[in-house]
Amino acid sequence: MNEQKPSPSNRVSLRQRAYLAVENFFMSRVVPYQGPGPWLRRLFKAPLWLYRLGLGPLIGKHILILTTTGRKSGLQRRTPLEYGYDAATGAYQVMAGWAGRTDWYRNARAHPRVQVHVGRRRFDAVADPIPVEEAARALAEITRINPNAVKIWSRWAGEAIDPETTDWRDVAPYFPMLALRPLEKTK
Repeated sequence: MNEQKPSPSNRVSLRQRAYLAVENFFMSRVVPYQGPGPWLRRLFKAPLWLYRLGLGPLIGKHILILTTTGRKSGLQRRTPLEYGYDAATGAYQVMAGWAGRTDWYRNARAHPRVQVHVGRRRFDAVADPIPVEEAARALAEITRINPNAVKIWSRWAGEAIDPETTDWRDVAPYFPMLALRPLEKTK
């Protein structure tokens, strides 16, 4: 048997594995498939306190703070979100669960000009919807890195997802994605 060594981009560090294990357990067993209740919403906001205490760089490799404008209230709303970074475009990619029925996602769609705080960096951005084809590729890539994510997605989509046979374009609408593209500063 010819065994291939994983390339550096395929390797997952021990720290990342631990993070993913905790996330997989929590999201697939604790968070209700219909959405978090009031207590879990408070718990999900915990990273806000870390950022406020100046500890954002400790979690900035996994979590950013997205500030949106409330679609009804017009008030600023801050939400911690897990993200991916596309070095080619400089955009941060975030995914909504529950078929996009989350306040932060609906706010960003109603008012696409947002603010992003990631680690020590803060910037204004535009939240652009990611097309289904691109979101499908992202879901497949996430599954390659974290095969247990399928358990979470199956639960939230309400149907079994088999990574070997699923057409990810059919799954993508359950997990709409936004690209947070930094606005260029004009002088």
